[in-house]
Amino acid sequence: MANQNNPQPDFPFKPFPLIMGLIAWNILFIFDIFTSGMLGPGAMLALSLLLLSSILLLISSDFRKSILKEGVELERIKKSLYLTSAIAGTILAVLIYMSFK
Repeated sequence: MANQNNPQPDFPFKPFPLIMGLIAWNILFIFDIFTSGMLGPGAMLALSLLLLSSILLLISSDFRKSILKEGVELERIKKSLYLTSAIAGTILAVLIYMSFK
């Protein structure tokens, strides 16, 4: 619940884009697991989409307006977006490296 001093909403993301992103994320992972039994192109695509979304939230005001709730400031979620980008990028790099071995 938002307090008196900070009128920003509790959860920063709009529900529809978040739910669609989670559905796409799960479909890509499940497709990989059921087709090959391991992480492959679907997982790489899911991580790429997460990385791209995090970077776009940091740099694109139009993308930010379509994903974040009204009144949410970028400064509030900036550290989380950097962390998400770093983790997704690292895991993606490892998966790509392992796929060429």
